[in-house]
Amino acid sequence: MRVLVAVSILTLLSSCVAVNSGSSSGTGDTPPPTPESTATLTSQSAGGRISEVGEEYGNLETSLVAADLTHIGLAKGDVFTAVCNGNEISVYLGDTYSDVAEGEWIAFINWEGKLRLARNLRNASETLSAKAGDAVTISR
Repeated sequence: MRVLVAVSILTLLSSCVAVNSGSSSGTGDTPPPTPESTATLTSQSAGGRISEVGEEYGNLETSLVAADLTHIGLAKGDVFTAVCNGNEISVYLGDTYSDVAEGEWIAFINWEGKLRLARNLRNASETLSAKAGDAVTISR
C-alpha cells in the first residue's frame, strides 16, 4: 500500500512539473502575448492609462502595448519621453532593470505584453505620484 501511495505521489508531482514547465512566465524564449492596442495614437505619441501599480517598487503597468511603441517608431535601445500627472521623464526602452543605472528609468514589455515603466531599485509610482487609472503618454 505504501509503495502504491509513493508511486502515485511521484506520478502526480511529475505531471505537475510537466504542466508547469510549459507555462508562459514571460521569461526565456517564450514571447509575451500580443494584446490589442487601446491607446490614443498620433504619429509621435501614444496615450494610455496606468492599469496597476506594483506593491514593492511601485512599477507602473500600463495599458500600452508593443504595437503602440512600433506605431510611434520606438525600438529597444531608444530613449523616449513619458508624461504622467504633469511629470515628464526620459525613459530607456530596454529588456530588464539592469539595462540602466540604479535610480534610472527603464521601460520594457512585461510578461502580459504590456509596457512597464519602472525605476531601477526605486519607487516609480512615488516619483510620479501615480496610481491606477492615471493617464500616461509616451512620445519620441
